[in-house]
Amino acid sequence: MNTNTAITTNQSQTLAIAGLPDDLVVIGSDVLQREDITVPRMVLVQGQSKNLPADYIKHIGEWYNTITGEYKQTIEGVLLGVTKQRVAFPRDYNADSQALCASDDGLYPRMEFAGAEVIDSKTNVVHIISCGCAECPFSKFTETEQAASVSPLCSLGYVYAMLDMETGLPFLMRAQRTGIQAARQLNTVAKMMGRIKSIVISAKVTQDDKGTYSVPVFSTGQKLTPDVINAAAQLVREMGNLAERVSAVEPDGTGTNGTAKHDEEEMPF
Repeated sequence: MNTNTAITTNQSQTLAIAGLPDDLVVIGSDVLQREDITVPRMVLVQGQSKNLPADYIKHIGEWYNTITGEYKQTIEGVLLGVTKQRVAFPRDYNADSQALCASDDGLYPRMEFAGAEVIDSKTNVVHIISCGCAECPFSKFTETEQAASVSPLCSLGYVYAMLDMETGLPFLMRAQRTGIQAARQLNTVAKMMGRIKSIVISAKVTQDDKGTYSVPVFSTGQKLTPDVINAAAQLVREMGNLAERVSAVEPDGTGTNGTAKHDEEEMPF
């Protein structure tokens, strides 16, 4: 089965999010700041998804909006911000597992994990959290005595803040594990092209030795008009990088410092 998730060029219909017309503006909403709102998350529905409506099984491979409750096969959005993260959980993960270590910038561990002794039960590697993520043995593949390659204990992930061009709502989206290949391609567009074009988000069902699951697909869409670019820039000025509100161990985006239970993410394995 084809697993290509490369960025492609997509010709999209013309949409506009330059701002609400005067008759739709809610009086008083101009004083609301980032701490006054909950930013929706777009969750890629998997066969094993949790915390979704009972009918989610009919929507595998679609994107679920946690605020509006809507499912979409395709979303056209404007990139607002991105953040890089890492989180390590026990190999025998379950719903009650607590994070062994986490980083909200993908560079250094969070302060509450500094000095903690962590043991990888699969490789028997013991490490005291005391260095940057690049030097940490849990961020790398490990080779066993039998020359078998073991995946890192720590998972890399990216959180994106985007603006939905159809609704005008900002949203958050996480990519990790099987979504990393597509995420790196999206990162290239973010780094090299910025907001020149919209991003069309879809998904595809793929299969390998781990099972059958959905992976994200990103394609570049239409060239954005100055009004849309200005609307996106204004939102960033008012709200900051919304992606930073989602910590590595708190995928609900509350941005507090506790190590809440990890939610099963939309990207499996």
